[in-house]
Amino acid sequence: MNRNPNYWGAPEDDDLAVEALGFPALPDNLTANCALRANGIDWAGDYFAYVDSVYVEPNPTEHHALSEDSEGTTMLYVNQRTRRATAGDHPCQGMVDRPSLRDVTVRKAMSLAIDRNALIEAITEATTADPTGLHPDFHALFLRAAADATPPLDTGWFDHNPQHAREILEDAEWRRGPDGVRRRDTEELRYTLTIPAGYTDWKLAVEHGIIPQLKAVGIHVSLVEAASPSAWETLLAERCFELTIRSNPLEPTPYPFYRRHTMGTGDLAWVVEDDPEQRDAYANALSALAAAPDAAQAKASVAIQRAFVRYLPAIPLFLGRSWGQFNTRYFTGFPGVTGQTKNYALPSPFVAPSALLVLTRLRKSYR
Repeated sequence: MNRNPNYWGAPEDDDLAVEALGFPALPDNLTANCALRANGIDWAGDYFAYVDSVYVEPNPTEHHALSEDSEGTTMLYVNQRTRRATAGDHPCQGMVDRPSLRDVTVRKAMSLAIDRNALIEAITEATTADPTGLHPDFHALFLRAAADATPPLDTGWFDHNPQHAREILEDAEWRRGPDGVRRRDTEELRYTLTIPAGYTDWKLAVEHGIIPQLKAVGIHVSLVEAASPSAWETLLAERCFELTIRSNPLEPTPYPFYRRHTMGTGDLAWVVEDDPEQRDAYANALSALAAAPDAAQAKASVAIQRAFVRYLPAIPLFLGRSWGQFNTRYFTGFPGVTGQTKNYALPSPFVAPSALLVLTRLRKSYR
């Protein structure tokens, strides 16, 4: 991709230093990290475990890294949509309906079984999420209003309590079978969890956290890796999954976040398609929030936060991060590089409009 010679946004009296961008197609984070270490990539935004000791310290003059707690909440998504018959080569062919995923008791048992601190330990630099799914940046207004609400929001399902998970499943008559998997009538609590191949941080979280933690309460989960991120996005768009993990952007207000996750707009249209009770609760709460004047929006947001934690359409796991790795062999001016620039933008090349801001600040290195 070549630069636009007539671009008006470059700094005054200076041309854009980056003449062209190349995007190598790499299969996974490990391959990308090896290319970074070999000076084959100038700018990346990959999960890189122990990046300081493995990448920065062996070549501190040219290799730099930065991560910012700047994304929204990474969630465990549960496809509540009723599975209908598919034919031919449809991506959903062979999938069956999972009524249990429309059972809020099962969703809350999953949340109780998950040890978020263990997930954070497995994924270096992740941080704790809020039960409402909102980013801590909203604490001063929206989260504080929810914390002061009467009656208080029911967020007990957010605590790690596998014993309580077992108890509520037993109360709902989900009984363990000889293989340890719970079943009721003809359905087992046995699911697949789909992520893109190469997302090593999510794979760590699933294999070393979510799978054994859910197994401990009688829920069996198998990991499925889609061939590529685009293939995974197609599966989500077609609703051809049971469980998945996905991060969220950090948005300016809670409204778009909750509208996507409750009313199922855009690429989350599968969330609560077949549950009129949930949809009515969300629709009423969102309408009140949209109609509230600015001074009353924090108080008006309590209803949608309450509905979210009551029905749990998605399970908050941890806060996502914006990763950045930079090689200053050919270009300088990346954000947050010690002794060169302040952290003026998010470090990832995948985040707009920050990536454009970075490109206009880069300068050729003449070492």
